[in-house]
Amino acid sequence: DGATVVKLKVGKDPSQDAERTNVAAELLLRRAGPEARLRLDANQAWTVDEAATFIAALSDSTVAIIEYLEEPVRWSAEGGPEKLLGDWEVLSERTSRRIPFAADESLTEGTVTCRHLE
Repeated sequence: DGATVVKLKVGKDPSQDAERTNVAAELLLRRAGPEARLRLDANQAWTVDEAATFIAALSDSTVAIIEYLEEPVRWSAEGGPEKLLGDWEVLSERTSRRIPFAADESLTEGTVTCRHLE
C-alpha cells in the first residue's frame, strides 16, 4: 500500500545529507517494512572525501536498504573517464564497499561510455 522505493537527491552538505537520508530511511522502513528501498543521486556533486564522509555517516539500517548511490563524485575533464572510474574505486575501497554506485545516462551516453565500464 504505497511507495516502497524512494529516490533522494543528495549532494550538498555530506553530513546533513546523511542525517536526512537516515531519517528518510527510518520513516520508509516503518511504513514499508522489509520491502523498503532507497536510491540516492549525488549528481556528481562531491569530492571523494565528501562522498566518503556521507557514506560513513549512514546508519547500518539505512545502508541495508540502499540500492545504489548514483554519480557520487565530480567529473573532471582532466584525467578523462579513467580518472572518474578510478575515483569511484578509491571511494569504494575507502568505504569498505558499503554501498554500490551507479552511472546514469549522462555518463553512459556521454563522457564515460559503456566501453569504459567493462
